[in-house]
Amino acid sequence: MKLATDKTKREIGFSEVLSGIEPLTPFGRRRLAELQPFMPGEEGGLEEALDSLQAISRMLGAQGEAVGRLRRVFGEMKDISYTFERSAGETLSVVELFEVKALMLQMECLGEIFRDMGGDLPENFLLEDVSTLLDVLDPEGNRLPTFYIYDVFSEKLARLRKEKKALERKLRGMEEALRETAQAGMQAEIDGLAAAAEEEELEVQGRLSAQVGAWAPQSLRNCRRIGELDFVMAKGAYASENACTRPQIVQAHILHVEEGRYLPAERLLLREKGRAYSPVDIRLQEGVTCITGANMGGKTISMKLAGLVAMMAQYGLFVPCKAAVVGLSASVHILIGDSQDVQKGLSSFGSEMDGLNKMLAAGGERALLFIDEIAGSTNPAEGRALTKSLIRYLSARACISLITTHFDRVADDGAVRLQVRGLADVNFEQLAAALNGAEAQERVELLARYMDYRLEPVSSERKIPRDAIRIAEILGVDPQIVEGARRILEERDH
Repeated sequence: MKLATDKTKREIGFSEVLSGIEPLTPFGRRRLAELQPFMPGEEGGLEEALDSLQAISRMLGAQGEAVGRLRRVFGEMKDISYTFERSAGETLSVVELFEVKALMLQMECLGEIFRDMGGDLPENFLLEDVSTLLDVLDPEGNRLPTFYIYDVFSEKLARLRKEKKALERKLRGMEEALRETAQAGMQAEIDGLAAAAEEEELEVQGRLSAQVGAWAPQSLRNCRRIGELDFVMAKGAYASENACTRPQIVQAHILHVEEGRYLPAERLLLREKGRAYSPVDIRLQEGVTCITGANMGGKTISMKLAGLVAMMAQYGLFVPCKAAVVGLSASVHILIGDSQDVQKGLSSFGSEMDGLNKMLAAGGERALLFIDEIAGSTNPAEGRALTKSLIRYLSARACISLITTHFDRVADDGAVRLQVRGLADVNFEQLAAALNGAEAQERVELLARYMDYRLEPVSSERKIPRDAIRIAEILGVDPQIVEGARRILEERDH
């Protein structure tokens, strides 16, 4: 069973994270493409993967010069796995033999770098000794990145080439009149020697190919180790660039995130808007957690953050937060509201209900479910009722459910209630002064800077903040509409 669908990976932002991990070798890129999650019961394997990543991350910081040399060699490597696979039964071309020799030289170079690094590189990345094959392909020991069917490979080949060159010199040295007379006969002899030499070259290629085939298992194992090292180094570089930390893996099905950052949003804020990201704390356990707040309050981002941390940890990556405690999930699902299924011709609400059915059918024990603004596209009375009923339903299931909603008072006492702080601590006079005279888009940007996206627990007795009405007022909605909305809410509260 898959941990998550490709759509879920995209919605949560995990696909974007993977695209930022960039191995240099074809072996490392293959390892990334084949990446699989650790499932419940495989916590020991995940800890080993995290141990490896931690060791390599430490090496990246301590061995800067050696790491630079490693990366230069990695960047020159070519995948010739197929050449090794067919070398046992087929004769390789001169070009293929050259590529094998080049790879052996690169492996020898890596071995020298590993030795210079002392004990900083974990043993499971060390390469097997394939110098014997390199000696076969480089009989003169020049260690040059070139290849030719050298005379030293065959005494017969050396003799044939020597005789051919001697005849060619003799023919060139003749006077023109004699050359014309002797050319036909001597050229036939030269051609015969050339054909014999070519046949011997093929014999040599066959013998060398057999040697390559004999060393193919060790060479391919080395390729896999190079790919693993390259891949883990790429993970370590990504973790360093994005200030990620090692998650704590536990048996219990929980997800605790301290000062978490949603990387896609953080990258967008820093690159395009020059703004810092506001970290978020969130603690999830089996049962339902409900996040409420205004539509500009970052509820969806907080939900995606939780999913991203869980998935990154489960795939053996460090996570973007100060600290995280993660219990492995059997499946991860996300349902983003207000979507359209054009192919099925469903309305937003119909498509949403179809997605909910699929999620509930697939989300068994130890599932991690994320549901964003469910039933937000239908009429508010029914939408609120459906949301409240869904929360009750999920509270009885053995999974972690995180639901965002703008409906208030939908979570029963059994659910954990969180709320985006929003504009709770804002001095509205200062905010109004800052917005005075600003263009419409500038007002939205300035308002976003004042929003507090942190989550805080709330009780059922606590009065729900009216950030939506405040935002409407600040953005210039007619005062009559704003005051009317306030009166309606006060009437409902009483």
